[in-house]
Amino acid sequence: MTEGAGEPLIYRSHKAIASFRLHRPATVAEAVDALRSAGPDAAFLAGGVDLVPVMRSGRAPGDVVHLGGVAGLARIERTDAGLVIGGGATYRQIETDPVLAEALPDLAAAWRLVANIRVRLAGTLGGNLMSGNPTYDALPALAALGARLTFLAGDGKTTVDLSADPLPALPTNALLVSATIPLDPAPRLHVERAYKPVAALFLARRGDRVRAAIACAHGAVVAATGKASEEAGALADRLPEPVTDAWASAAYRRRLLGVLIARGRAALEED
Repeated sequence: MTEGAGEPLIYRSHKAIASFRLHRPATVAEAVDALRSAGPDAAFLAGGVDLVPVMRSGRAPGDVVHLGGVAGLARIERTDAGLVIGGGATYRQIETDPVLAEALPDLAAAWRLVANIRVRLAGTLGGNLMSGNPTYDALPALAALGARLTFLAGDGKTTVDLSADPLPALPTNALLVSATIPLDPAPRLHVERAYKPVAALFLARRGDRVRAAIACAHGAVVAATGKASEEAGALADRLPEPVTDAWASAAYRRRLLGVLIARGRAALEED
């Protein structure tokens, strides 16, 4: 226990978790109904990578809807619409699932480098995407691949198209049911994370189109689409102005993104 300016702080201890009501739905519909009927500070819990540390700080939601028993939420399958990844699929599933590896080997390879094995065993696609953390990987990866997200809330189903420029906002108080990545034609994906927290690049090529999604450099994930025949600088120029912060200036980030996109384009062309 350490003493701060106010009350004592218990760090990384379950003793700090305030009481809450736990819901264990068995279906997607039950999960949505549980969230709707709970209090305004209710939250979904899957792997708990982001929520549990918040709860340990003493700021537990009044209601927690546990998604571990929801049937079908962790599925990964190939359909006529493309590769479908359930919102409850863990990072470990994404990196090891044979259907995903065959359809999108670049995505499987990229996910093997996310966090560490403990996080990959627990963390889920939905948790990563809905955390609101602009340095996380799910949103830029899915944006580069032009995925369509399916959400379910009390007022019905919502589809968000991540191939749009600018990227649309994600709904709040909704359950990510699945992400569908089109495979006609199948995209290639290049990922460069080495420059985090200054910038991270997710670059996809699909036929004669390329799409870049950027994390860390703008305060939010941004994306831009261009033709494969264009100069790499043309795609970089379509991105908004980066931010200046303690990590880097806007000018440095702008220059770095141009270099990373050029390198990524070259890597995808070599492949």
